[in-house]
Amino acid sequence: MKGVVRAIQFINPHIFIHVDVGSGAKTERWALEGPSLYGFDRKNLQRDFLKNGDVIGICGYAIRKGAVDSIVDPATGRSAKKFSAEEITLPNGQKLEWADYGTRRCIRPRN
Repeated sequence: MKGVVRAIQFINPHIFIHVDVGSGAKTERWALEGPSLYGFDRKNLQRDFLKNGDVIGICGYAIRKGAVDSIVDPATGRSAKKFSAEEITLPNGQKLEWADYGTRRCIRPRN
């Protein structure tokens, strides 16, 4: 799916990218669960690697059954659905391994 970045939360234990998916009345707020703060630092990314309004591609899967399925969006204070984002496509087309929980449904094998 594709989404428009609305906020990024650098919190423990995981970072969340909050995105709007859809358009008009059918827009939903999703929280893309990613790496820990330590994992983010290991990716050599700067905290401003995404900006509000950037359109990103998202590949991943629903959170596991029984887990808390929403988080408060810091930009609006409303609830956002959690999604385990394994890979995101940045606005420049670069694919980035966002989280690696071992499922590997999206990430292509490295050569």
